[in-house]
Amino acid sequence: MKNQEIKKSKRNGKELKRPQKRGLILLLFIVILIPAIWVLFLNKESDHTIASKTLNGKWLRADGPYTIEITSVKDDGLLEVAYFNPNPIAGAKGSWRMNDEKLRVFVVLNDINYQGSTYELTYNERSKNLVGLFYQAKVKQTFDVYFTKNK
Repeated sequence: MKNQEIKKSKRNGKELKRPQKRGLILLLFIVILIPAIWVLFLNKESDHTIASKTLNGKWLRADGPYTIEITSVKDDGLLEVAYFNPNPIAGAKGSWRMNDEKLRVFVVLNDINYQGSTYELTYNERSKNLVGLFYQAKVKQTFDVYFTKNK
């Protein structure tokens, strides 16, 4: 009889160890993997947040007194934007989008001498500049340009 009781207790001991190991593994999963998943995938900033942090402010063109001022970055891809040369140019409209993980900006100008002129710019992460093309509709010419953010 004592042999049978010893076998049962050993068997019971082993049965108790398995649930304890499963519980420990589950606890490790909860403590380590779930926070790691959160950091890697769920805690990523939205495109809108990135665009807002990056674009809001005054951007000065390198070759003259031309300034793009972005005062608001909207969720729907629109920008509240003003353009100065150095005086205000009326009718500026802007938009933004993420494309191939790059932040892109498009500005259309619609004032005298600027009707139909556009900026197509891409944010350069390394240089922290907006780089791209200016199409001057009046003379039908395109120029390489870049803007640096005024701090």
